[in-house]
Amino acid sequence: SNFSDINLDSPADNAIIMNVKVSTIVNGEVGAYQSNTSAGIRYAANNGANIISMSFGNQLSNDAELNAVNYASALGALLIAAAGNNNSQLPYYPAAYPNVKAVAATDMNDRKAWFSSYGTWVDISAPGQDIFSTWPMNSGLYYNGTSGTSMATPLVSGLAALTLSQFPTLNNNEIWQRITANADNIDSA
Repeated sequence: SNFSDINLDSPADNAIIMNVKVSTIVNGEVGAYQSNTSAGIRYAANNGANIISMSFGNQLSNDAELNAVNYASALGALLIAAAGNNNSQLPYYPAAYPNVKAVAATDMNDRKAWFSSYGTWVDISAPGQDIFSTWPMNSGLYYNGTSGTSMATPLVSGLAALTLSQFPTLNNNEIWQRITANADNIDSA
């Protein structure tokens, strides 16, 4: 389809999306090597990304990925990542790195989704169960409801983009402070 003549009016109308592919097919499954994610994070930061949304990760920390996260943060990017779907408190990277905001998933009742990782290293939660999205099929796309912290992460990243669009002089810490100051505390739930 040709989208060049479509006028999209949105609340975050000053936002521009930069797609950076870091995944590959590994043993028939989509995966992302940390060398690729590190390069992708650096690429986004070097090309002016204010917000870096990361719906990938694993339980292994990696110096190259940590260095990339620290580099992007030093350039002023707000890094937001999926906390993982292990229903455990084990750290999940890049979400558990100090300069990254970790996103857990909630269900329809605003409680921790049964699969979502959790713990003191998680910064915020967002809806992540039965989220309607596009999925590739043959040579096209179809819609499917899916669950995971990878679905919750873009909701938080989108909120960060909306906040930055409305308040363009905010830095990454100020954006995050606005998000957390206006979030409901559901720790007891």
